[in-house]
Amino acid sequence: MKALKIAYDEFAKSGKDIQDFTLSISKENDKTENHGNEVYVVTFMGKLLPGKTRGLGTANWIPGSVTYFVSAEKWTITKEQGVR
Repeated sequence: MKALKIAYDEFAKSGKDIQDFTLSISKENDKTENHGNEVYVVTFMGKLLPGKTRGLGTANWIPGSVTYFVSAEKWTITKEQGVR
């Protein structure tokens, strides 16, 4: 929950409505950049249009997504990736 709060606080700065996004969270090892430290991966993805179960580009009701990588050791965002 702590990682989710950190990612949400950063997401909220965008001014976008959280209700327009689907949220996913997972825990992974960040072997490439932080030498095996655990990170939480929190993704906010724009919801799909009604009736769509998957798709790219125009299938999303709200375009774009953003993913935050939160260090489980330092409780900070170590990386952010966005798609418009």
